[in-house]
Amino acid sequence: MIRALIGRYMPVRKGKTFLEVGCGTGIVLKVLESMGFGVTGLDVNERALTFARKHSNATLVRQSF
Repeated sequence: MIRALIGRYMPVRKGKTFLEVGCGTGIVLKVLESMGFGVTGLDVNERALTFARKHSNATLVRQSF
């Protein structure tokens, strides 16, 4: 569903970036990367980010507010 919506409303993605707040284990980051976005993921859970690092090339940041 994410791929379809983004494809519909953002047909040109080259050079675009995406910030996912609450990225968890990186499942959506992986989809966004495959669509050509430069992606950054933000999450408070270090264990989730450790898993995301294994499956994504995104820049990952641990942060809480």
